[in-house]
Parts: sequence; C-alpha cells; structure tokens
Amino acid sequence: METQLLVKLCKENNYRHAIAFHSQGEEIYWNFGKNQPKNSLLLANLFSSLSGYKLSQPEGLAAGGGFKDWFIEKFNRPAFTIEIGKGKNPLPIRDIYKIYSNLEKMLVFSILF
Repeated sequence: METQLLVKLCKENNYRHAIAFHSQGEEIYWNFGKNQPKNSLLLANLFSSLSGYKLSQPEGLAAGGGFKDWFIEKFNRPAFTIEIGKGKNPLPIRDIYKIYSNLEKMLVFSILF
C-alpha cells in the first residue's frame, strides 16, 4: 500500500527531484547504473558539500531496486538516497541533533533548486 501511494504521489506531481532517507553510512547515492539525469552530479556535489556526506556508488544488494532508482528510471530526473547516520541500528535518538545539523542546509537548498 505504501509503495502504491508513493507511486501515485510521484505520478500526479511534477517533482524536480526526489530524496529518500536511510539510516547508515553518512553518504549520498545519486545515480542509477548508466542513468544520470541532467543536474544529478551537480546536485549531488552540492548536497555533499552542504552536508559533509561523501558521494557513493551502491554495491551488492544495495545496487538497484529502491525508490531513488525507480524515480530516476521513471522520470529521468535526479533522485538521491541519503544515508543519514552512522553506527548501530536503530540509531540513538540523541544523534538527531547532529543529523539535523548535517542535513539542514542541504534540505533548505533542495527546496530552492
């Protein structure tokens, strides 16, 4: 049901880009195979600079099939998976302040771009 609602939401709106949040790695996944929509790398580098998270390429089981990959393939627009934390899951609630501090500028910029 959640997936169907997310697909419907994306199809009914003209989003410029999409961001999915996951909890491990403090890194940013920004492309899908050979698919690199216009401005993807530019946005990824800006997000990296603003958050301090490194750009990465997914490997193994993480290399395809998620929301970011579907969005890129379906709409040919930039999409990102942001791995927001580092440590043992679930991340401790006390980490929220550091995570928010890392992401605040990136999130504000993503609204404006």
